[in-house]
Amino acid sequence: MDNISFMGIPVSREIQRNFTIYKLTPKDGAYINTLAQNINHRKCCSGLTELQYDLWEDTTKRGLQEAFYHGRQGFLLAKDGNPCGIMNITPKPATHTLNFISTWTDENNKRIPFAGKTLFAELFKNFLNSDAYNIELTALKHTPFNAFAKYLQLGFKPYGGNNFQEMMRIKRNDAEKSLARINQYINLTAVKNGEDLDLFTELNTAGSL
Repeated sequence: MDNISFMGIPVSREIQRNFTIYKLTPKDGAYINTLAQNINHRKCCSGLTELQYDLWEDTTKRGLQEAFYHGRQGFLLAKDGNPCGIMNITPKPATHTLNFISTWTDENNKRIPFAGKTLFAELFKNFLNSDAYNIELTALKHTPFNAFAKYLQLGFKPYGGNNFQEMMRIKRNDAEKSLARINQYINLTAVKNGEDLDLFTELNTAGSL
């Protein structure tokens, strides 16, 4: 494995909090599989129900492992060289679909402030640079940390669902407003001409997972 190069492309950085977002390519498959195998949210975070642990781990692992499905784009968030979040989207001409988004704790088993918002800033930035009309997602209602309420705060609006999940969307005008609010707290800058990096040497594969 040490003789094989697995590459990730840095696309955005937040200098103050030392966040880097990497766009994943199929070359990163071995790294992502290693990372997914090391995930154990029960070990790093206490006080959740079994259902919440199951949903959190499923979202994280599927977000990682399905990042290379046809038509999808995967973005890995790292802080101080430790992976701490995954975002998995499908951009189409009219609609961008957020398939999965998940963050996890740092090496001290503490949640990382603004990790989720940093990924949403990348999502909104890419969406607003396209000609798409809206972003859609399916929010699971029983996940930990009340993700559904956070999506509402970001400006997503429900348009159907059931007791287990809610379909939500946000249009361009509301995405612009939400990104402006996020930008009051983080300064996400694009990495110009980002080069492929070997994620096995650039980032940890375990961290607090």
